[in-house]
Amino acid sequence: MCCIVPFLFAEESAEKARKSDGYLLCLWIMTDHPLDGINLKLIRAQKHVDDVMGMLSLIKVGECCITPERNENLGLLVQRISIQPKPPLELSVVIGDFLFDVRSALDHLIWQLVIHNRGSPTSRNMFPITSAPAQLNAAVAKRRRLEGVSPKTCAIIESLQPYHTGNEALGRLDALHNADKHRTLNLTTVVADNASLSFSTSGHPVLSMLIGNEELRDGAVFGGIGIPLNDPEFTREFPEVIPRVSEAEVRGEASLFVAFDEAEVDSLEDFRVDSTLQNILEFVRNKVILTFEPLFD
Repeated sequence: MCCIVPFLFAEESAEKARKSDGYLLCLWIMTDHPLDGINLKLIRAQKHVDDVMGMLSLIKVGECCITPERNENLGLLVQRISIQPKPPLELSVVIGDFLFDVRSALDHLIWQLVIHNRGSPTSRNMFPITSAPAQLNAAVAKRRRLEGVSPKTCAIIESLQPYHTGNEALGRLDALHNADKHRTLNLTTVVADNASLSFSTSGHPVLSMLIGNEELRDGAVFGGIGIPLNDPEFTREFPEVIPRVSEAEVRGEASLFVAFDEAEVDSLEDFRVDSTLQNILEFVRNKVILTFEPLFD
């Protein structure tokens, strides 16, 4: 079988190259271990993670501004959060490359498991990732995803499904990869988790505030509230609120992190790009692949 191995290990055995975590220039040589291509996919995925970390290193500290914004359609005055710098769209492209390499490594694994079981793989074979046992049964019985895989191996694959506690990373891989593959790039957003803000009116400082352990999302409405613009009763009772908020300027520095843009969740800490990608790669490399590696020795 012919596959790519790192150039650094061209004169070493394919076995040593397979177990290396390095990645450099590649060349074609003959190898005969079934997991060579799979491990090289994961080596490439690690390269993408490193590229992502390089981009994220430029977005750790930034400026947070909160500016008044009149929404005439809703009749509300809100304060909109804006954070700089923002993650480049290229980040989402590199994330997509990472997801492809990891997901395809799993499908390559099924291909090799069929061959190991003395079967002939087909285009139906792939690693099923499902959110419920019934979905897995359908993937196996109707779509024949594991046709040619031994019953014992099928049971192991079932134990790795994301509906079992501890396997959530596989579910995240599936959701993110399907979005990138079939719909659109996985968008990211920048979040301030600690901010030192200065409030001023007409250029005069009014208040300084440290907001810690609370997420400020780029583009979100500060506090999630709006002030009614066309409510006579509110205006009579609080005549100074609208003029004061309209003139207010809020600026400051903040520590930042980048997360997948999940608008419906309360906290984006669990959706950080860095930890999400690392968790996915570690799960596939250290739990999935290592589980099946002894079968090929």
